[in-house]
Amino acid sequence: MSRVIIWIFCFLLLEFSADILEASAVPWYNEADHYWNMNQIFYGFSYDAPQRVGVEQWHAHVIGSEVTSSPPNLGIRMYESYSRINLGSHHNSCFVDVAFCSNGLSIAFWVKGNKGSKHQDLLVFGGPHRGISVVKTKDGILETNISSMKMNKTWMVSSLGKVLEPWAWHHVGITWNSSAGLSLYLNATRVVSNTSAVPLNETSPAPSWSMHVGRNKHADIAIDELVLWSHVVSNDTITKAFEYKTGITASNVGCGSRWIAHLQFCYLSFNTLTSWDTAHTSCQVHSSGLLSIVSAEEDDFIRNRMSGSTPCIHLGLTVRQEAFVWTDDSVWSFSRLGHQGNITVNDSNQCVYRNMTDSLWYTSDCQRMCGYVCKTYRAGVFSNAEFQCHANQLHKGMSGYRLSVVKVRSQVECAMECLIYGLGCLSYNYQRYDKGYSEQFDEHLCELNGSSNHVHLVDMDGYQYCERK
Repeated sequence: MSRVIIWIFCFLLLEFSADILEASAVPWYNEADHYWNMNQIFYGFSYDAPQRVGVEQWHAHVIGSEVTSSPPNLGIRMYESYSRINLGSHHNSCFVDVAFCSNGLSIAFWVKGNKGSKHQDLLVFGGPHRGISVVKTKDGILETNISSMKMNKTWMVSSLGKVLEPWAWHHVGITWNSSAGLSLYLNATRVVSNTSAVPLNETSPAPSWSMHVGRNKHADIAIDELVLWSHVVSNDTITKAFEYKTGITASNVGCGSRWIAHLQFCYLSFNTLTSWDTAHTSCQVHSSGLLSIVSAEEDDFIRNRMSGSTPCIHLGLTVRQEAFVWTDDSVWSFSRLGHQGNITVNDSNQCVYRNMTDSLWYTSDCQRMCGYVCKTYRAGVFSNAEFQCHANQLHKGMSGYRLSVVKVRSQVECAMECLIYGLGCLSYNYQRYDKGYSEQFDEHLCELNGSSNHVHLVDMDGYQYCERK
C-alpha cells in the first residue's frame, strides 16, 4: 500500500512540476501571483503555478467539470447546474477586497459561453457587497463590478456595444488601482475605463472571502488561462496574453497605425469613391500600391473587410501587351474575372474593379468611381525567413518552450506566424487534423517555439517540426 501511495505522490509531483515548467516559459505571466492553465485536472484539482517567489499556492477544486478541447484553447468546461471551480477562501485577500491591493490588481482569462440567453457568472470573488464579480448578461454584455467595504467605494464598467459571441473564445483583461480606476479589455482592446467610484453605502457584514469561477446554475462556460496579479500590468502584457492563443498575424506588427495586417501584407482601405488614376496616385503617396489579389484567402479577406462599405473597389490590374498585369508586379496566379465577353485585353484604357456584390472582377472605363485599398509588405519581419523541415522530424515537437499556439489554415500560415513573431521564434510545430469530412472542416494547429535545440524534442503525434535556418 505504501508503494502505491508513494507512486501516486511522485506521479502528481512530476505532473505538477511540468505545469510549473510550462507556466514559467510564458514570460508575460512573470510576477503573477496565481496562474491556473486550466488544461489539466488531477484528482479534482487544477494546480496553481504562481510566478512570484514566496506566494502561497491556491490549488483550485474543480466540481462538476471536465477538460475540453476547442482549439486553439484547452480549458475547463462547467456545464452542470452545480459546476464551479472553487479557488478557496482567502482572508484579507486583495482579490476580494481591493483595499488590500496597495499596487492595484490585474486579472486575465479566456472564456467561452453558450448560446443560451441566460445570465452567466464568470468570476465571483467575495460576497455581494465586497469583492469582484464578472458576469455575462443574457444579451452577451460583459459587466464587471469591484466593491470595497473597507474603502466604502464601488467601481462598475460594462463592455457596452462589445458582446461575447456564443461558442467563441474571448480573452478578458481587467486592471484596477485607486487612482486610475477600473479598466476592461476584450480581446486585447481596452473597451472601457471608469476612474470614478461611487459610495458603497453598505454597512451590513460581508463575511465571505470565498472565490469561485462559474458559480451559477446557468454557468455552461469554459475557462482557460486564469491569471491574477497583485499589481497593474501593462497593455503589452494583456496583448501578449491574448496573442499567445490567437497568433500575431491578427496583430498589426510591421504595419502603420491605420493599416490592417493580414499574413505578410498591410492594407489601408478608403471608402471614398474616386477614379482609378486618383486611387493609384493616392496609394503611391502612402508608399504602397493599389490592391492586388493573388490568392483565394486574400480575396476572402478583402470581401470580409470591405463588404457593405462600398459598391466596388479598384484593383491594381492593368493591360500590358494584351495581357493583364498587376501594377505591383505580383505574379498572376489567381483570378475572379467575370464574363469573358466583357473583357477586351487589346484595350489599353481599361481598368479593373472588384464588384462587392458578386465578388467578381470586371473591366471598365478608368473613370468609374469606386473605393480602393492600398497594399504593402509588412516591415521588418522577413529577415532569416528560411525554414528546414527534416523528414526524420515528423511527429516531433518542443517540450516547455512554447511561445504561442493558434489555429491556422495552412503550414505556410504557420511559418508566417513564426516570422511575424520575430527572431525569438526559432521553430514551429504544425499539425493538420483530419476530422473525417471534407478538407474545409480539417483543423490546422500551429505551435511557435523559443528553441531549436534538438535535445528538447519529444514525440508528438501528427506534428511536423520545422526550424529556422
